[in-house]
Amino acid sequence: MTQRGRHRVPARHARPKPHLVPAKIIAGMVTFGLAAITVSAQASVSPNNVAGEFVNVSALKQSNQESASLKRVSVSVSTKNISRKVKFSTLIKKDKSISRGKSIVRRKGAAGKAIIVYRVKYINGVEVSRSQVRRSIVREPTVQVVAQGVAAPTAEPTLPDPKTLPVKTVGQIKAFAASYIQHQYGWESDQFGCLSQLWDRESHWNPNAHNRSSGAHGIPQALPGNKMASFGSDWYSNPATQVKWGAHYIKGRYGNPCGALGHSNTTGWY
Repeated sequence: MTQRGRHRVPARHARPKPHLVPAKIIAGMVTFGLAAITVSAQASVSPNNVAGEFVNVSALKQSNQESASLKRVSVSVSTKNISRKVKFSTLIKKDKSISRGKSIVRRKGAAGKAIIVYRVKYINGVEVSRSQVRRSIVREPTVQVVAQGVAAPTAEPTLPDPKTLPVKTVGQIKAFAASYIQHQYGWESDQFGCLSQLWDRESHWNPNAHNRSSGAHGIPQALPGNKMASFGSDWYSNPATQVKWGAHYIKGRYGNPCGALGHSNTTGWY
């Protein structure tokens, strides 16, 4: 048989080698499978936290005819405006015209007003937190001014008994008032200076001064005028009665004439 006519013997093909998986990888896969089975078993009997959410597994196990009851939580946020007082400060000024150890309120202080805005958080209608958003002053406080004496003390002259003094002219009425407040309340010349300014402004020390629009009357401009009847039935025209009532009123409301003058300087009335 010629070379051309011979049958070729097919070449033997190599058998494919099996792919071997390293033993370490097999062991890891077994371990992972066991862990997965363990986690699955645990998940069937206990609650889990998945991505920050609470999963109530026990509720899921209940019959389809039952439903899990969950409490609804209402959260709301709003703003609240609250009014607050702003304390006034006190400015003390040295005064050489006042004896050492004495002080006079030249201007009475007054509290201011502030509005504070809060951001308030509620849960089920109950406030749980608040934080301040802003604070606005709607009325500035009035600084109290006090004159503090630094002069060497001098003996005040004793004024005559007011009962002996005439009260006809403005000068006589002022002398009576200075004597009366010294004997009755211990107010010296510094306090009379404040009283003189105050009643100069109110009535010019005229016992017949009458405000038709308001009804205020007399030297102290009592409102209404018949308040002064507690010091005498002649209150309408007697300067002495009016001075006595006016000093009593100032003592009870402001402490002394300089306190009343300070309030009048701030508000326009006393």
